[in-house]
This record gives sequence, structure tokens and C-alpha cells, in this order.
Amino acid sequence: MDKRTNFLSLLTLLAFGLSSCANTTPTHTVTPAPRSSVANPPASSATTTLPNPATRTTTPTITQPVNYQTRGNASWYDLGVHGMKTASGEVYDLYKMTAAHATLPLYSRVQVTSLQTGQSVIVTINDRLTDNQTNIRLAYDAAKRIGLINQANRLVNIRLLSTP
Repeated sequence: MDKRTNFLSLLTLLAFGLSSCANTTPTHTVTPAPRSSVANPPASSATTTLPNPATRTTTPTITQPVNYQTRGNASWYDLGVHGMKTASGEVYDLYKMTAAHATLPLYSRVQVTSLQTGQSVIVTINDRLTDNQTNIRLAYDAAKRIGLINQANRLVNIRLLSTP
């Protein structure tokens, strides 16, 4: 009787296992639309409509930053961002002296000074900043050089040195 119970248990498990493999949902195949056989399609009389400039979202930039200087909070990129593309198209390198800013033109050079340590570093803006809590986001090595890592007070002075 013991062998028979084991055999029936095995059969039951096998039946449940096979029934879970059954797929009742139909599979859909997508066939691409046929290409047009016309070598040179006739010119359309309709004009091309461009997007409305009022609905485009662009990053505001300072057009003529003269003697730009501000104080605010600084942050730094997480180590996991290393190797990703920035707004300028460059690959982010945590060891380069780069930063993100919301409004300064890309490739501007700024001096960032920690108000707590007094140390400063010169960085190039190569990315856009999207959050409102931070004035500048530094590459990890730049933040480390001015003593911002593991600091509660991350107030900095940002001074524009040059624009592209």
C-alpha cells in the first residue's frame, strides 16, 4: 500500500506540473507593414508642422552671467552614476572635476568653496541639475577635495569664472 500511495502522489504532482505548463493565452504575432514600392513618393502639398515653441520644455540658462556668485547647498553624485552620460553627452567620471547646475551654461567653469572648511575647487559644468534642494552637484572627487563627504553642513559659495 505504501508503494501505491507514493505512486499516486507522484502521478498527482506530475499532473499538476504538466497542467501549469499549459498556456491558454493565444500568442500574437506582429507582421511589419509592407514597404512602399514607390521609389520617389510625390511631394506633399501639406506643410510640415513644427512643435509649438510655447509647449517645448527647455532648461533655462543664464544668457549673460556677469559676476555670478551665489551661496547654497551642494551635493555630490552617487558612486553608481559613474559611467553614465551627462547632459553634455560626456560620460560621467567620478574622478573628474565636473558638476551639474540648473542654469549656468554647459562648459562654464566655476569655483566652489566650502563655507565650513574654506577649501575650494574649480569644476566644469557638464550636466543639468533638476532638483530644487541643491544649487550644485559635484563629482565625487571634487566634493571629497573640499571636505563635503560625510558633512552635515554642505553650504558652499559658487563663483562663475568663465563661460564657453
